[in-house]
Amino acid sequence: MKKSIHLSLVFAILTITLSAQSDRDKLSLKGSPKSVKSIEYKVVEKFGKITKTDIENGVKYDFDSHGFLLLKQQYGIKGAPINQIAYEYNKRHSPIKEDLKDAKGKLLQRTINEYNDINKLRFKSIYQSDGSLTKKSAYTYVSRYKLNRVVTYDKEGHEALILEYKYPKRKKYIEITTINPKSKVKTKVERYDLNAHLIMSAVYDVVGNLKNKFIFTYQNDKLVKSLYFIGDDEITRRELKYNDKGFLIEEKFHYPQKGVTEVYAYTYEYDNHANWLKRTKHINAVPVAVIEREITYY
Repeated sequence: MKKSIHLSLVFAILTITLSAQSDRDKLSLKGSPKSVKSIEYKVVEKFGKITKTDIENGVKYDFDSHGFLLLKQQYGIKGAPINQIAYEYNKRHSPIKEDLKDAKGKLLQRTINEYNDINKLRFKSIYQSDGSLTKKSAYTYVSRYKLNRVVTYDKEGHEALILEYKYPKRKKYIEITTINPKSKVKTKVERYDLNAHLIMSAVYDVVGNLKNKFIFTYQNDKLVKSLYFIGDDEITRRELKYNDKGFLIEEKFHYPQKGVTEVYAYTYEYDNHANWLKRTKHINAVPVAVIEREITYY
């Protein structure tokens, strides 16, 4: 009984914490940024100097004063605008509308979220630009804080996807199973710890046989290791390190079957708020990319 009460409190606290976390916090931004624009460049090293060449991609975030996204703009090759997403929120900072628009501002898709009286998501509806429904998801709960099932329907009202949530006793994880509603076969299983970290993801074929699996390990809220398997064979092992500011500085990719290891290293330059303005990426000690950020503050 005490165990059940404890877990209920954990899930309640977890739910409240996640819903209160701003987009600014999710992006590990410090201070009160108003906007962040990132542009990624290819680079080459000539005569010991790193030189930028082509623009690979980019993104710009605009935040409200509470740190929630108002607008997200994406850029492609050579910095050309691709699309943008505008967000609207309720009084509890939960998104109620998301408008996806093209580079010229023409509406492509609209998402509407509806919540119950305790601000838990009940329905998510996605519409085309002409207002016609594309799909709709319905959320049901086993208690005030625990999701039980999410059913996504197509535009004709037929079941297209089912997610089932389980909370195993004496286990410190939540399990989410994706089910094909036609075959009733599971296609994916994910497990999350009580800090909402993904700790396992397994994909299954059309008859329910395991295809591949990821296992993730965390320390101090940071991902430090991931393992990728096809069947029982380990294909890739990834190990991560961070600096004292919490930013990723090294990734090692081990390929056991090939006997090969690749090392990705990242160096940073910071502003006065300890947010990074420039990140340089090296693969096996060779510089390959630079991301530069412009940050404005409230």
